[in-house]
Amino acid sequence: MRENKIKIVRRQDGVTEAKVVPCKIGDLAEFYGWSYKTIKKKIVAMEREIGKISGHYLNVRQVTIVLRELGIPSTIEVE
Repeated sequence: MRENKIKIVRRQDGVTEAKVVPCKIGDLAEFYGWSYKTIKKKIVAMEREIGKISGHYLNVRQVTIVLRELGIPSTIEVE
């Protein structure tokens, strides 16, 4: 399995931070542990809010909106 592009870090003071970079829909599917088809449906439903995806990548703003709307997976490993 390849390393995920989205990094979640929990600081000692209890604050959780996410390092967000442009990524593909497949990267988000892997991050959430969902199929490509499932995450694609959710992103299409949010298209009005996130805007049109240009090319294969969602930009940082779009990824941030997806994370805000879908939340952080409860089964993710935190550094």
